[in-house]
This record gives sequence, C-alpha cells and structure tokens, in this order.
Amino acid sequence: MKKINIIILLMGLQLIINAQPYIPMPTTKAVWTISTVSFGIPTAPYKYGMYGDTVIYNRTYK
Repeated sequence: MKKINIIILLMGLQLIINAQPYIPMPTTKAVWTISTVSFGIPTAPYKYGMYGDTVIYNRTYK
C-alpha cells in the first residue's frame, strides 16, 4: 500500500512541477563575454563567439 501511495504522489507531482523554460542556443552571431577577478583585480575579459562554421574531423557543423 505504501508503494502505491508513493507512485500516485510522484505521478501527481508531474502535473504541478515545472522545469525551467526552454531557451534555444543561438546558432549564428553569438558572443559571450567572460570577466573574472583575481585577488580583487579584474582581468581582461575573454570573448567567445560563433564565427562561421566549425570543422571537426572533416565534418562541417553550422
């Protein structure tokens, strides 16, 4: 009986619990800027971006 109550509880929780909303990853022209602090001194920001296609083992990813 205890297992059945737990199963019913978990199935009921599925209906009311929400995960975080889906946010798609950008596919073009995306730039991320990362700033860090080392011993209280800000360092130069790093910039990561999506600039064109990526080729890994002769396979092109867009």
